[in-house]
Amino acid sequence: MKITKKILLITILVTLFASCGNSTEGGGNTNKKTESSAIVYYTKFTCLKTLKGHSSSVKSIAYSPDGTKIVSGSGDYTIKIWDANTGQCLKTLEGHEYIVNSVAYSPDGTKIISGSNDDNIKIWDANTGRCLKTLEGHSDWVKSVAYSPDGTKIISGSLDKTIKIWDANTGQCLETLEGHEDYVNSVAYSSGGTEIISGSDDETIKIWDANTGQCLKTLEGHTNKVCSVEYSSGGNRIISGSYDGTIIIWNAIIGRCIKTLEGHSHFVHSVAYSPNGMYIASCSEDDNIKIWDANTRECIKTLKGHSRAVYSVTFSPDGKKIVSGSYDGTIKIWGEGIGSESSEQERETTPSPSPTPSSNYPTPYTPTPDPTPDAAIVSSYIRRYNTLVNQLQKWIDDYNNTKYSPYYDPKSSMEVYRVNQIKQAIRNTQNSMREVRQEAARDGVNIPMSSLESMSVY
Repeated sequence: MKITKKILLITILVTLFASCGNSTEGGGNTNKKTESSAIVYYTKFTCLKTLKGHSSSVKSIAYSPDGTKIVSGSGDYTIKIWDANTGQCLKTLEGHEYIVNSVAYSPDGTKIISGSNDDNIKIWDANTGRCLKTLEGHSDWVKSVAYSPDGTKIISGSLDKTIKIWDANTGQCLETLEGHEDYVNSVAYSSGGTEIISGSDDETIKIWDANTGQCLKTLEGHTNKVCSVEYSSGGNRIISGSYDGTIIIWNAIIGRCIKTLEGHSHFVHSVAYSPNGMYIASCSEDDNIKIWDANTRECIKTLKGHSRAVYSVTFSPDGKKIVSGSYDGTIKIWGEGIGSESSEQERETTPSPSPTPSSNYPTPYTPTPDPTPDAAIVSSYIRRYNTLVNQLQKWIDDYNNTKYSPYYDPKSSMEVYRVNQIKQAIRNTQNSMREVRQEAARDGVNIPMSSLESMSVY
């Protein structure tokens, strides 16, 4: 069935809930079962493999989009590509003249980017290992790099206190974002690519408009430098890890702290959301990795095995594995099963949490709404939802123009792949719209659902 291109003009009427007791979930449809992937038992995680090959600390690790490879950046100035299943080192990329702080795959998996203490960013061919471009422009160490979701742009954060946006094809610097008062340690794009977040030594997180470069919000709450930031898959929450030893979960729409997670005994170097947004992983100078339930906010597992500080942690694309990089020079792959090393489970002695909802969308904040929500909060929710409506319409138009083009070839694997990518983007945007309405309802703001949110894609 072809998706209609006609949009129903909706007027967002903001009303206050007379009683929040009628719908504790807030979104109206959150009690419905949603399709989910196979259950992953993070409490059963153990170390499955230890990858050795770097001659110095492992500063950054990342999975390829298909989950078959892992890339690592190290204090030995090199980047290594590993087979995620066998643990074999496939390639060593050499070219940086100093420590490699950050690595990331492009969304299509064909390229790798790296940021280094030589002040440069390099773009590599992920298949051949050849350096394609060197991006020069920062005046100090590059601490963090990331691709935009569509792969057309690269962002970088540096000790020169700036964030730079680059054209991923030409290598040209498009814009420099200034506003932090100290080193920028971590940068990331939102899932829709419309916003950028950054974490800094100035103890703040900033949210930037990815198109205009304008600073939209400054989040304050940490008491020491912010080392790592990441968006949830829906783009409505942010997590941050800090040298104050805590992880903070933020409402990305209004910039409010939802919860502070405490459990590490030292600096938190890296944080990551699971693909479905239900779990958080963190790693620390205390040599450990912790897995947290994003709904109950309790630590459900502590993974022990590294002998020194753990600098980087991330989930596999399917959420069934966690990979970590450490000062001890090793990379560890964690998952269910009998592994090579033991790990210890740690369940915090916190009050009984509320039941985990049946939905795939986390519900970590459920206070009684204020009787009169602030106008700025109301406006933020409306603006965010309308942005997603417009974004969804663009994806729908793209879908129609691609699949129903007279030149579309259903036998072409590349064209089918592109259509499937667009379909997934539509579903992700619809999920984000649902999350915005749920979050708004918890603050006493009712946003009527757009007809596009429930539209099916065939």
